[in-house]
Amino acid sequence: MPDTNSTAIDFNGISQWKQKLDSKQDLKSILQNAGNRFSFSFEDEQTADVHIYFSYDSENQELSFQVIKANYDTSENTKAIAIKSTGVTKNALPDLSDVTDSNPNFIDFSTASQRVNDYMNDSKRDAWLDHLFLKNLDVVQVFVVDAIDFEPGSIYECYLGLKNEIGGSQAIDMMVYNASDSVLVGVRDMAKPVPPFKPTGATSRSKFGALDNI
Repeated sequence: MPDTNSTAIDFNGISQWKQKLDSKQDLKSILQNAGNRFSFSFEDEQTADVHIYFSYDSENQELSFQVIKANYDTSENTKAIAIKSTGVTKNALPDLSDVTDSNPNFIDFSTASQRVNDYMNDSKRDAWLDHLFLKNLDVVQVFVVDAIDFEPGSIYECYLGLKNEIGGSQAIDMMVYNASDSVLVGVRDMAKPVPPFKPTGATSRSKFGALDNI
């Protein structure tokens, strides 16, 4: 069933993830024991840019993602589209067909699959975190996803990945495909990890109101 914009935001879960950001070993353990995918959908309402927050439940040792419409993400807002657990199983990307489309976020299946496989690899995932801590870089708290990648009523599967960066390091990424099609086509690479925050625009700190409540 499509999700609605009426799920209460779990600010404690977002806060608990933030509290883990200073501990490399905690992060390694959480991500090793968690799954790598979740799904969500819009109802037949107009789609929108979304913020997908990392969320953690220490008591149950559960990693989740909270999906909030970007234009609703103010300090006063308490509603999310969905809160979805990753479970404990990591899954490879299913066999998808490549598509040619005007959407600039489409990427070829082999690239997307490799990114998901790299995230599933404990050594590569740990090396990504080692690099962040060595260089004193920010650990992701939220993904920003453009509305161009969504259609009303469709179900979207989201997979964590690692993509190659210039210099040999890797960065956290998220691949998304429309699972409502009878034939699975079109992987999208359309998520911007935040922080770092920008001084202005869609990834400025003021755009993430949920962070004001933790």
